[in-house]
Amino acid sequence: MESRRRIVSTDELMPEYTELLKNGAVLPLTVSGSSMIPFLAPDRDSVLLKGIDRELIRGDIVFYRRPDGSYILHRLYRIEGDKLWFVGDAQDRVEGPLDISCAFAYVTQATRKNKTQKKGCFWWDFFEKVWIKTVGSRAKILSAYSFIRS
Repeated sequence: MESRRRIVSTDELMPEYTELLKNGAVLPLTVSGSSMIPFLAPDRDSVLLKGIDRELIRGDIVFYRRPDGSYILHRLYRIEGDKLWFVGDAQDRVEGPLDISCAFAYVTQATRKNKTQKKGCFWWDFFEKVWIKTVGSRAKILSAYSFIRS
């Protein structure tokens, strides 16, 4: 039997997704934007999301909803009380503070370049613990990396 991929709009998918996550489901999501490059690439990589059932920590990849209604998958940069700041791995600009209630899921594992990544894997730990400290220098680092590769 042939498997078919169905593309569903965010507005159609998210109400059901958020309800399932609240009820303990672990759900897949294909990465669609480029803000999490170099760790996660759009249309290549995917993640498993779990409803928030523990305290979030710096470096977690969190799925949240902005006040304008858009859904975002970014890394948690800072926590102060009930306020959160986020940043994409490709970004130098930190977003926040946002209320903790905007966050509704975190990534438990990723499929990156067809390989499973989770806490304890080199690339997962590198981006969670080392890359998070490069905010403000990422454009220069990525430019130098691109130059070296070419």
